[in-house]
Amino acid sequence: MERKTVKIDFEPCQFELGQKVFVVGGPADIIESEVTAFQGLIFKDEGRDSDHILCIPKAVRLCTWVLNDYFQDMNPDYVPLKYITADHEEATRWAMKWPVHLTPDEWYHAIGDRDNIDIEDCELGICCADISAIRDILIQCKEKDGITGWEREWLQGLLRSHTLEVGPVLREIFLTLELEWNDD
Repeated sequence: MERKTVKIDFEPCQFELGQKVFVVGGPADIIESEVTAFQGLIFKDEGRDSDHILCIPKAVRLCTWVLNDYFQDMNPDYVPLKYITADHEEATRWAMKWPVHLTPDEWYHAIGDRDNIDIEDCELGICCADISAIRDILIQCKEKDGITGWEREWLQGLLRSHTLEVGPVLREIFLTLELEWNDD
């Protein structure tokens, strides 16, 4: 195999090597660490000659090993950028626990039972990837009697991007979490 010289363009990352950052390990668990390396997606930069490659940062390695429910299925040596902040106040908001207490019947009525493929007749029907992601977060909420502020912000973003008819139990959940949704 012949060696080839290529040029790699790196997209800037919002964090720098050696920068102090914060990661939420769970409710009220803020981990302070330092960026030691970057991990990125590398691909051919379309529109440029074949000797150019583009690298877009997707994760960072921290000097502290972090394990939590958000990225447990990923490489534990690297934390995806969306889970990291340089702002301690933002990390504090992300780590805040938002409790939700419903009966098993209320949860079933709201989100169904994905394990038994019984989700057609619940308030959160079947629609698209956004609805599936909303259901994933609400399943976590059910299993943990609430969600973290980070999960709440993620859920709020999903609710803003989708029009949703909200039944009484979903309305109670969203009001408890102080969320807004599009229902028009």
